[in-house]
Amino acid sequence: DCLRDHIAPATAGVVILASHQRHLWYVRELAVPVPTSASIGTSPSLLPLAEVFQDTATVLIAVLDTEHVRLIDINAARITEHQSIESDTWHAARMSSRAAWNTAHRQRAQKTNLDRFTTQAANVICTLMHDRPRAWLVLAGSDEVVAEVRQRIPPPVSEQIAATPHLT
Repeated sequence: DCLRDHIAPATAGVVILASHQRHLWYVRELAVPVPTSASIGTSPSLLPLAEVFQDTATVLIAVLDTEHVRLIDINAARITEHQSIESDTWHAARMSSRAAWNTAHRQRAQKTNLDRFTTQAANVICTLMHDRPRAWLVLAGSDEVVAEVRQRIPPPVSEQIAATPHLT
């Protein structure tokens, strides 16, 4: 009854690690079902839990440049590519730069458009990661765009970033 009263309805599994001697009580809700088991010993039995996550972990890969974001979900069962995000405003600023704008104005416009684009990309990534609490996130691309998107991703999603490889 204690668990039913304190566990979210969307929870598919629960892990409880407890030790009176070590003053440990750890309860973790999981998005995946786990086999029912109990073990008594001097250390927790984590192998069954590791096996569950080995089969269910997913990775969301965001390939970023100044004009596009390509989003790819990879898990043990399939690879799914989401609709990419494109920056119309960045392209418009680039086209305007060919006009008679002064350099300072053009740089401000490009920075504003990059801010809008990276904010939109971070919002879409956060939305996709919200439903994937066990997923890892990889942000790949140019250092400038990856840094801009990364700073706009709040915890707990930022804590799921596994890698940020540079791509040219």
